[in-house]
Amino acid sequence: ARHAYLDAKGVQDHGLRVATRDTRARLWNAEEGEWQDGCLVARRGDLLIPMVGPDGNLWNLQRIDPNPRADRTGRKKFIKRFIKGGRSKGTFYRIEGEGNAWLVEGYATGATIREATGAAVVVAFSAGNFGPVSQMLTGELKAVAADNDRKQVGEKAARETGLPMVMPPDVGTDWNDQATAHGLAVVREMLA
Repeated sequence: ARHAYLDAKGVQDHGLRVATRDTRARLWNAEEGEWQDGCLVARRGDLLIPMVGPDGNLWNLQRIDPNPRADRTGRKKFIKRFIKGGRSKGTFYRIEGEGNAWLVEGYATGATIREATGAAVVVAFSAGNFGPVSQMLTGELKAVAADNDRKQVGEKAARETGLPMVMPPDVGTDWNDQATAHGLAVVREMLA
């Protein structure tokens, strides 16, 4: 599937789909503990990233809008949303590859690491989800490739997993930023 987000990040789709129409459905709202009718599942053009549990069941979707919007600083960002009320804690998306998987926050980072190394990757969708995902996938993960964010959230969450951890050297960057600036070969060397 081709999508503006994938093009902007310079990564492949690794099995993702793009919604071909607006879709609404009757869904279980885990927060409210009830079924709700007419929930927006996807808008036409959204990139859809399945969020599954260790049992393989689909629990939620991350939807990425095809049209980036300017943030407060004027930088264009893609809007990422989850289905309201859907489970996110303990969910992940696996990109198949060789060996035990790298645990990462976001899809672009995961796709970058897969393309640089050929290794399997598990996308946790947030640093706060590193702990729950690493506990469920004990023995299946090799290390955490954390974002180097200004508040050190990724680093702290990665250390709490007990797994080896590596971050790109520049504050405010992730591994996709590193690949964009220096190429996949540099990322491969840094992760070796």
